Amino acid sequence: MSLYVYNISNNQEFMYEKTLKEITAINKLNQKKLKINLIKTNEHLSAMFTDSDAVLIFLGETSEYHRDIIRKCNNHSIPVIITQTSPTIFPDCSFSTIISDAYDTIFKIVSHYNSANLNRFCIFTFNPNCMSDKNYVTSLWQCVPNFTTNDIFGTHDTFQTEFDYFFEKRNQYDVIICPNDIIAIKLIHEIKNRDPEYLKNHYIVGFMNSILAKLYSTTITSFAYDTNDLVQAIYVIYKTLKKNTAISSMNVQLHNKIFIGETWGDFEQKNDFNPSFRSNESFIIPNNCKSLDYSKDSDLNMLIKIEQLLLKLNLFELEILYWILCDETINKISQTLYSNPQTIHYHLNKMYSALEINTKNDFINILTPYIESDNLLTYIKKLKNSRQ
Repeated sequence: MSLYVYNISNNQEFMYEKTLKEITAINKLNQKKLKINLIKTNEHLSAMFTDSDAVLIFLGETSEYHRDIIRKCNNHSIPVIITQTSPTIFPDCSFSTIISDAYDTIFKIVSHYNSANLNRFCIFTFNPNCMSDKNYVTSLWQCVPNFTTNDIFGTHDTFQTEFDYFFEKRNQYDVIICPNDIIAIKLIHEIKNRDPEYLKNHYIVGFMNSILAKLYSTTITSFAYDTNDLVQAIYVIYKTLKKNTAISSMNVQLHNKIFIGETWGDFEQKNDFNPSFRSNESFIIPNNCKSLDYSKDSDLNMLIKIEQLLLKLNLFELEILYWILCDETINKISQTLYSNPQTIHYHLNKMYSALEINTKNDFINILTPYIESDNLLTYIKKLKNSRQ
């Protein structure tokens, strides 16, 4: 099987870079004979159409632009897999889908907080163009009786405007659900600046299982499906469609795993949550919702760059980062890591370049608000243990 990966370019493509990295790592670890090809040019597409073992996967939200590619794949009998979208988005095309089980995830979140009699939920920065967001909102409607469209925050295209609107209504909610960890971190950061007491008895969760969620001063509870499960689902779809031509497509739902952080809250769990299921037939998403423009917020842009940097760092570089955040000198770091100053400078310059800065002080000033050195050290130790 040759896996061709189309990483869709938009303002949320950062969410799928981790998935792509993990797919590659899993394939290498399991020594599977899987060729992974990134599609970046038309030449890559042409090569795929001549590959009899090809399967195409879209990472990210597809749009009308991708319809012709899917049609060509159908004409060449190449299985197509789309993640995080609706099976009905292209009714004239044949493709399989792999999505997270939204209702199961929302049920777990609501059940957890229901144990502490916390039942006022909202979605912050809802994206009307994202199928995952739609599924989560619909699931909240189905299992939270008091959830209404007024609890959907997504009518502004800038974070700050949306936050100001939310901040006025913040005391109406116990739990804030964010579409990704980047938004969750930025939200907590803003609340800390304006009402730090609020975070003592209100809870914020995200999706993505980012590295930053584990390193932020208040570690974020995050949900994401296991990439091992994603890879297994890809294999199952490919083998099934190749063996049985009567099957044109498959739709797979993956259970999200919970990665617990400090924002989860420590409650005694009860098993008596039994929501009265509401049909979504009467639920209509407000037509004034807008997709958040990440490019208009410098902090969001920097958080994305930091996450992208963390994804690329190896263990040695993470240790350099830790000692830099502890404000150690280059010479001290080189001695601690049994290296030399030139090597440390080389790796640091790569990090500076990724964040588009030039000095150690700027580097520390940018990262310190978002990376707690103790959390980074814990993360490094877990990585070391996992490789033993």
